Amino acid sequence: LVRLVAVIRDISRQRELDRLRSDFVSAVSHELRTPLSLIKGYAGTLLREDLTLPPETQRRFLAQIDAAANRLQRLINDLFTVSRLEAGRLELQPQVTDVAALVRKVAEGVQQVADQRIQVRLPLMPLQARLDPDRIAQVLDNLLGNAIKFSPPEGTITVSAALEGEGDWVHLWVEDEGPGIPPQHLERIFEKFYRVERGMVRKASGVGLGLHICKSIVEAHGGKIWAENRPEGGSAFHVRLPVAGPPKEPAAPAQA
Repeated sequence: LVRLVAVIRDISRQRELDRLRSDFVSAVSHELRTPLSLIKGYAGTLLREDLTLPPETQRRFLAQIDAAANRLQRLINDLFTVSRLEAGRLELQPQVTDVAALVRKVAEGVQQVADQRIQVRLPLMPLQARLDPDRIAQVLDNLLGNAIKFSPPEGTITVSAALEGEGDWVHLWVEDEGPGIPPQHLERIFEKFYRVERGMVRKASGVGLGLHICKSIVEAHGGKIWAENRPEGGSAFHVRLPVAGPPKEPAAPAQA
């Protein structure tokens, strides 16, 4: 009987994995098709010789093309990162980094394509840590992008940074004003391919990779990532990173 129950559980897990993979393929197809269609549509209009568009309209069309191209770039970066994770080849390039400047830079880039206001809260004191700035920027970009998907257009998204403990941890967190995360999903949202519909104001997109990538990058730094619902509404995603940097790889044994 015990073996039968174990077999049934294995079959259920396999079916769930197959379903998630199928949903993933469908989501990737949608995520690629949507911005490509937008780029093709706006570019085609701009190239029509029989139309004379006002400069303001041309700039608006070009801004839409740029936003769609950025969306494609993020998706491709995520897919590339996952392929490296699967192959066990995610390499970090840690260096002493001005964390406050990194947070500002990512927030400013996201603000250009966000309807919501991006608010940045940073300490007055210098905030430095040894980390891979490109990878942590990828984490922040994913967390802010996630907050944008689930927040109303008129809302505010806040990204904050602070030192914790005795100054040996950096705490980064992103807060949104969305509907929050159903409690039963909080433990699973960092799984690969896992997506949650949160009853948001507008339909969310995504392929279920962003949070999984964030978790992998943060843990490779020796840090921790988690999510929670805010008492006043919305959700918050937290990242804690060691100031000293990622754990060092054990030295390879000397050759005889």
